[in-house]
Amino acid sequence: IDAEDEITAAIAPLGGSVTLSEYTHAGEVRAEAKERVATVGVDLQDPNLKVARDGRQRWLVAKGDAQRWWEASKAFWATQNIELLNEMPALGVLETVWIEDRSTIPMTSIFSKPFALLYSTSLRDQYVMRIEPGVEPGTSEIYITHRGLQQEQVGETTQWLPRAPEVELEVAMLKRFALYAGAKSATVATLSIDKAGKFVYAKLNKKSDSEAELQVALEFANSWRRVGNALFQMEIDVEDFNRAKGDFYVSGKLAEQEVPRGLLARIFSKNEVPKPTPFVVKLVGKGESTQVLLTDRTGVVMRGYGAETFLEQLQQQINK
Repeated sequence: IDAEDEITAAIAPLGGSVTLSEYTHAGEVRAEAKERVATVGVDLQDPNLKVARDGRQRWLVAKGDAQRWWEASKAFWATQNIELLNEMPALGVLETVWIEDRSTIPMTSIFSKPFALLYSTSLRDQYVMRIEPGVEPGTSEIYITHRGLQQEQVGETTQWLPRAPEVELEVAMLKRFALYAGAKSATVATLSIDKAGKFVYAKLNKKSDSEAELQVALEFANSWRRVGNALFQMEIDVEDFNRAKGDFYVSGKLAEQEVPRGLLARIFSKNEVPKPTPFVVKLVGKGESTQVLLTDRTGVVMRGYGAETFLEQLQQQINK
């Protein structure tokens, strides 16, 4: 891949091509971003990026602290013509708007380019970028998590329903960011994912009828990354985290066990929507494995149907 092709791939909007005006504009944005980032000491041409991997998952390890990569990450999404929905600098999290996946539009004689602009697909994608302090001193770890929606017919109406995260899209966007940041093509090539079978990392252990915990067959650092990715893919509201303590401070709706009710109770009861519950997803390193449990904000272990169901969902997401 020559340098011009790398730059073109890096600035092309997702699922689209690059026109001369778009190329020129993106080049101006990139130049402006380099000037902004230079003030905080990040050289986009030589970021000393390297690829870390665990199974099919990939992430980038970059020289420099997380704060120094914040501006570069924001500027990257501008070059992709993707707007940001949320910016959470305290957490190092950037969340994009939902974007239409136009790669599925059939480009036949009917759907020629002018008509394709009027055509809407049933798929939407969202990306969450996380920039965290690296395990290695003086480095940052950069993750990109994918979320998906699919429009489906439900009765007489259509609804947008969650679809499984696609690791291929995560890797594709990581490649774009690596190229944008100045990585060499040899480094980017190592982002390619494996097609090997899945490994079961997380196992749910029921200690009693009302208490459960997850056991992750990875040491703490890798478990922290996998649990973090899983929480963002589940669209859980992560309010804060403390890696030193192993805590993700989250807020979400815990499932409630249905209790059989009489006919009159069902008729006259209100369809109340469960309120979000603040709790902590706590990781405890156990050498080569890690224990994951839920506690309330005071540190008391949470028990019951809701906590167990949440851990089951987290287990499924970790093992994907």
